[in-house]
Amino acid sequence: MKRIQLIFCVETNQQTKTDFQYIMSLIDRFYEYNNGHILIKPVYLGGKGKYSTQKNIGMVNKLITQFGAGSDNSESYVFICIDCDKYDSDPADRQFLTQAEEYCQARQNYDLIWFCRDVEDVFLGHMVADKQKKAEANRFVKNHMIDHIDVHRLTEKKYKAHSSNIRLILDQLLPIKKS
Repeated sequence: MKRIQLIFCVETNQQTKTDFQYIMSLIDRFYEYNNGHILIKPVYLGGKGKYSTQKNIGMVNKLITQFGAGSDNSESYVFICIDCDKYDSDPADRQFLTQAEEYCQARQNYDLIWFCRDVEDVFLGHMVADKQKKAEANRFVKNHMIDHIDVHRLTEKKYKAHSSNIRLILDQLLPIKKS
């Protein structure tokens, strides 16, 4: 059986880890992955747009190399996970999304996972102040709030407030849990 590694490059930093908490809650809820053939790793980018810095590219490449060492039967997939922010009203945010799309399209096994307006807006249904993000993510996980999310918000093909394309991407790679 083929081994796969999923690398989630998230905008948050290593101290807060909030974006990855939401993503892992979703994976735990909807997918089978504890079979020894799927490895899930975060790369904490430490801010918006830092997916293409030399440091972060180096971290991704190191994970890919380590995972594939000595095996012809493994493959890594990289997800650039970004917030859409004000994509519909700010030309700079729209340009940022276009650049991120192009970055992923130019690389093999890269996909863009977006959250409109941000990851908290998708999973909680509202924006959260920066100083409250860690507490809200912890509450989301602790209270299993993923069980109450409208799954249709996670399967959008186009940018739309309170939505994401994350399930469209992951459904192609991970076995879906049977209800």
